[in-house]
Amino acid sequence: MQLKNAVITSVLGVFTIPTSKDRFLKIIKRPSYALSFCTDDGVIVYNKDGKKTVSDKSRAVILPQGQNYTLYNEEGGNFPIINFLTEKPITEEFVEIKIKNPQVYISGFEKMRALWLSGNDQAKLFSILYDMLSRLCEENAPINPVLSGSINFIYENIHNPLLTNTLLAQRAKVSEVYFRRLFKEEYGTTPKQYILNLRIENAKKLLSEGISSVAKISESCGFSSVYHFSRAFKLVTGYTPSEYSRKS
Repeated sequence: MQLKNAVITSVLGVFTIPTSKDRFLKIIKRPSYALSFCTDDGVIVYNKDGKKTVSDKSRAVILPQGQNYTLYNEEGGNFPIINFLTEKPITEEFVEIKIKNPQVYISGFEKMRALWLSGNDQAKLFSILYDMLSRLCEENAPINPVLSGSINFIYENIHNPLLTNTLLAQRAKVSEVYFRRLFKEEYGTTPKQYILNLRIENAKKLLSEGISSVAKISESCGFSSVYHFSRAFKLVTGYTPSEYSRKS
């Protein structure tokens, strides 16, 4: 997630959404990013491509722009939400961030809401939102300093087919076995799977645009060959790249 370097271009809305238990919604191509919290005991479960993300009073969630997903309210509650746009994409996935002091973010939200209702001062709205995003980055930072910079390096080099556990471990100056263990503990998956998931998401976006060939997409997403790309893509999505492109 490129949250740390996000350049905000617009704040589109600052709202509190009251929801009831068992509410279910399907969202198609969300028009903006959003930062969502909960002020009480409400619980929302977002589901994107089978991956669930939970929003409650101890977890903030970044909602991704342009994505399809469903949401289900396990418990009713009040959910502050800030809709915004950025200069460059920051994530295609839901990002769940555990927060230590929810009231800090609720306070920031209330300031933004008051500004929004009184005249929509974008400069002041940007300032508060940047401060909130900065705090979230700090709370979401890797616990172990060995992993510092690993995710940014992966994003910057995702097109490189030589982006391997060995290279990442060498940059971190630890053994490959130790690096894999630390990464799994921190991110809940292996470096290899994390990289594959990111490449598949990039490929899905390019296939949906319908501009580039499968071979070109395979190369730009860091796969060593069209064969490996097609095989991995179908394993993850259930479709071949060509089938996915036609249905998008």
